[in-house]
Amino acid sequence: MRGQSEKMKLIPLFLLAGMLAVSGCAKKVLSLMKVDDRILIASSEFLPSEKIKYQVGKEYGWKMVLKNEVKTIKVTETLTLPGAPKTWGPEPVGSRKREISSDLKTCITTDVINPADGKTFSSYWSIAKGDPIGDYKVDVSINGKHIQTFNFNIYDSSLTN
Repeated sequence: MRGQSEKMKLIPLFLLAGMLAVSGCAKKVLSLMKVDDRILIASSEFLPSEKIKYQVGKEYGWKMVLKNEVKTIKVTETLTLPGAPKTWGPEPVGSRKREISSDLKTCITTDVINPADGKTFSSYWSIAKGDPIGDYKVDVSINGKHIQTFNFNIYDSSLTN
């Protein structure tokens, strides 16, 4: 009986070792190290803001940094405008896919990317002639999981005077 009792004590250790071995095989969970909760606007550097002055060619976007390195991720970005723009610009190239809503106010882009340095990735847009003034929203998902929503306003200072 003594030998059997010692074997019984080893069973939990074998179970624990098995669970650790299986958990080591699981996919890494993506977690963000850094993300600004405001949209970034271009000047001499990208600065966080919730308001962007309407100026054709002005760039805005977002940037995220992962805690752990990855080779590739699938990024889905949903940009919703307050009204339909005159154009959504040229068709994307490469692996980037784009879908425009029937009311022309929302653009969903999907891309499989290799983050710079294995951790850093971003997306930028630029204001085009005919883009509407008002509240914008960008939703970002990574590998099918919603990560961040950015709300911001594009305004025309000539209309506020």
